[in-house]
Amino acid sequence: MKHLITLTPLAIFFTVTAVSLAAVNPFKLIGVDPLEASMDFTYTILDSILLSLAILNLLLFRRGILGRVWVLISGGVALGMLLDLLSLQGFMESWYYWGHPVEILAVWGFTLAALAANLYAETFRPSEQEMSDYALSRSRKIKRY
Repeated sequence: MKHLITLTPLAIFFTVTAVSLAAVNPFKLIGVDPLEASMDFTYTILDSILLSLAILNLLLFRRGILGRVWVLISGGVALGMLLDLLSLQGFMESWYYWGHPVEILAVWGFTLAALAANLYAETFRPSEQEMSDYALSRSRKIKRY
């Protein structure tokens, strides 16, 4: 049982990567320019890996002081990677165009990242008492001649 719990994140990582690669199927692009096909293939693989890591972060880092911050960051990354995979799939199936409604995922991803930055700043912002104590301790150390 202990080994099963240890291997679960690794299994989730490989499952999400395999499913996202199977859904997009970058091998469809082999018939085009070899350089473009290799770049699209590499981009798809890296997007799938980042999507897997973001989902793992969503599952593993839910608690603690930074739990909400990590969830927001990972959610934003996951939405961005999902947008990349969907736009590549749409490009291959010729239903995607610039300004497609699926691009709203990018807006939501950036919104989640901004909320995470704000939450992080609010969590670790020193209180007024700590700021005044720091200012007093710094002013005592300054020697006046």
